[in-house]
Amino acid sequence: MSREPNAHVAIVLAAGGSRRLGRPKQLLTRDGETLVHRAVRLASATQPQRLLLVIGAHAVEMREAVADLAVEILVNNDRKDWPAVCVRRPARWTKARRR
Repeated sequence: MSREPNAHVAIVLAAGGSRRLGRPKQLLTRDGETLVHRAVRLASATQPQRLLLVIGAHAVEMREAVADLAVEILVNNDRKDWPAVCVRRPARWTKARRR
């Protein structure tokens, strides 16, 4: 059953460097699926008008992990204040794309 897209933008934040874990936690797997793939897949199931994945560290591997999904990717390389930047940049980006 297909539905019309909902009037929202889904943003998955996955830019962390996972320094304490020592490897990217976004690439850990559960039932054969990486956590970043799972998060994007589940966000996609809400049928947003736009789906955005914010990545930073391990960008190449993150892109590969979601290559089969319809998602727009924004790379955040600003590590100084990454939580705030991860929210502000996608908000500005989605506003600019609506025009």
